[in-house]
Amino acid sequence: MSPRPPGFPRPTPTRSAWLLSLAALALVVGASLGLARGIEASDAPAPTPTEIHPAPRDRCLVAGSGSNLALTQRLLDAYLAEGGLPVDLARESVGSAGGLRALRDGAIDAALVSRRLGPDEATGLRVIPYAATEVVLVTPDDDATPIAPAAVAALFRGERADVTPLLRELGDSGVATLRSRWPALADAHDEAVREARFEVLFSDDAMATALDVVRDATGLFDRGQLLLRGLHARARPIREGDETPPWKELAVVVHASPPTWSCLEGPLDAWIAWLTSPAARELTEALGYFAPDSPEGPEPRGAP
Repeated sequence: MSPRPPGFPRPTPTRSAWLLSLAALALVVGASLGLARGIEASDAPAPTPTEIHPAPRDRCLVAGSGSNLALTQRLLDAYLAEGGLPVDLARESVGSAGGLRALRDGAIDAALVSRRLGPDEATGLRVIPYAATEVVLVTPDDDATPIAPAAVAALFRGERADVTPLLRELGDSGVATLRSRWPALADAHDEAVREARFEVLFSDDAMATALDVVRDATGLFDRGQLLLRGLHARARPIREGDETPPWKELAVVVHASPPTWSCLEGPLDAWIAWLTSPAARELTEALGYFAPDSPEGPEPRGAP
């Protein structure tokens, strides 16, 4: 393990102050969750809210996409075990859009996102990719051979009677990843959602549970989460010929110019430095994910 990156120690907050911080996070991020679901259901980016100025805080708060949570918690546990400065991760998903809104609202210090930001969303923010995972089709059998995008689209059109397709909400990051490669596949999924052809799951946790317990279930999921969650379902790569896999990028988003109330100059800055360190990269790959610049994974890109 590499040594702990330098940080700036802060006074330990009082118990009452910490409880107030948690209460504020629950209220604002909870509101963001409702908004995020409405946003994702209409395929619209997160709006920019009116600027506010919350009080400074001593503990850094992180929340966002459910696709990021399992891996990020493992990475955070390793960082804290090395003596890292305190960073608190919300265990419930608020989605990428909800995380971005909560970040702009001042409810959190960093947002976890599992999709690329639109130009308007990225204004004033810094995006730090730290992992990538393949979007796959989870099936109820032991067939792990590649499946063509057209065959996946046929599943969502209801052309197979031997499986039960499960859907994600409109705007889901996994479907968005596939849309960038195979628009017809994503259109077939979203049409099934709009027509309520099959059950729609609104979180990674709900999807993981359904794929694990429903005997003939099939649906889209992240390969990395399948490994971390120990699911028994099998993953089929979605491929057409010799194409590279459809990669979903995981990133943490912070303010490009830290507000005076942010903890960026202290614990959060130290955590982000560790998150992009060789130690974090080694653990990320050991857990079944790829580092953003891995030669076997997605092409590197700069932050917007």
